[in-house]
Amino acid sequence: MIKRELDEKLIQQLKEKMDEGLLPQWVITDPDIYELEKEKIFAKSWQFLAHETELKEAGSYVTRWMVNDPILLVKNRKEEIKAYLNSCTHRGTQLCTADRGNKKTFTCPYHGWSYNLDGDLVGIVAGNKVYGEEMCKKEWGLREVPRVESYRGMIFGCLDPEAESLEDYLGEMKWYFDMMLGRGDGGMEVIGLPQRWVAKANWKSTAENFAADPYHVQTTHRSTVEMGISLKIRFMLGMDTKLL
Repeated sequence: MIKRELDEKLIQQLKEKMDEGLLPQWVITDPDIYELEKEKIFAKSWQFLAHETELKEAGSYVTRWMVNDPILLVKNRKEEIKAYLNSCTHRGTQLCTADRGNKKTFTCPYHGWSYNLDGDLVGIVAGNKVYGEEMCKKEWGLREVPRVESYRGMIFGCLDPEAESLEDYLGEMKWYFDMMLGRGDGGMEVIGLPQRWVAKANWKSTAENFAADPYHVQTTHRSTVEMGISLKIRFMLGMDTKLL
């Protein structure tokens, strides 16, 4: 009850500021706001995971993240793409630490439990002696991401089994995906491993920076103008080069 009251108070404070046309800076750094976002946004939203060309054949897998949850994406023998928590159901150890690979089974490096491409528990080291004959393996399969759908080769996952379809969720954004990814009949292909950077920043800052803040370009990216490598961008943005 106390947590709910605190959550409602935070949301009300934020609403009052936004009604004034303001976004308070504490929204970016407040840990309670972030916990609310994980519950009310990321637990219910579709999140991009991978591209279909990264999983070309049965046994192919890649490892990704959904906020703090490690995810294992696999193509099974039926050519279906499955997504599981990259976590052994025994003691929670991460099954795969590599970015990608190809396996017939996934074996936990801690106690040796193994799972097939459909997430079924198929092997337990000394299982009969440790757990007895009555243990039901079907109850200990990998925990599956409830919703996995693709659009233009892009694979998304959602933790909410009752969420709207991916196409409905994307809405008018599909037009941009069609324009970027539907240029040829063969589609697009991912080459090489993903490049990752870790930055101490809030996700909202990144989203705003790329989606709604061209104002920062003249200052943050001034060096590209001075080096003469962003001439076309200046004209596209309608910027006066004399001012730069």
